[in-house]
Amino acid sequence: MSPRLRLITVLLLASFAPACSVTHVARPLPRGASQWTMSLGGPWLPEAVPTKLVPYASLGLQRGVTDDLTLGGAVHATMAAYKVAAGELSATRRLAQGAGWRPELAATANVYLFAGDGGARVFPALGGVASWRPGEKTLLFGGAQVLGQFSGAPAMLVTPLAGVQRRIRSRFGLQAEVKWMAANADTRAGVFEGESSINGRGALAFQLGATLDRGRRK
Repeated sequence: MSPRLRLITVLLLASFAPACSVTHVARPLPRGASQWTMSLGGPWLPEAVPTKLVPYASLGLQRGVTDDLTLGGAVHATMAAYKVAAGELSATRRLAQGAGWRPELAATANVYLFAGDGGARVFPALGGVASWRPGEKTLLFGGAQVLGQFSGAPAMLVTPLAGVQRRIRSRFGLQAEVKWMAANADTRAGVFEGESSINGRGALAFQLGATLDRGRRK
């Protein structure tokens, strides 16, 4: 990788790593259930990176504390390649039970942590998701996340998102998600150079995720 490309990649990860993390938790787990989560993907940047998509990887674990509250954490593996320790903590709370096509509502609070040669950075975030279950094995969801950036120029970054989950086997599932990352940020110039911005704002991102239940759910 050339020095320029390496710098661009580091800047991309440093700027948008929080929004590139584990695919969104759409619904809390049942009480006592645990689940491994894995995700890969990020902003679509066909000119800036040879893979076209920023290959941001993470590995996490979720645990149902009650039927309405799930706590979790994850490590952001890609950042380790740049000598940055990165991870997150999350709490997802059910706000309203869904039934039929009436959506289930859930809110997730996240704290993203990064530490490296340049010091430590903390990003708090709050998101909400509405989800529907059109079939026994499929879940559709949509929502948004607001992330606070307080280092450098303070900003509140808004990321709309939508996705689908599909249960493949009794313990294994897949998730696909699309995001308009930092939809309120001007990205017509600078690192992103408007490559996947929408009307000069934010960046389009794609993620694939997988879940693996620890043991069988009751």
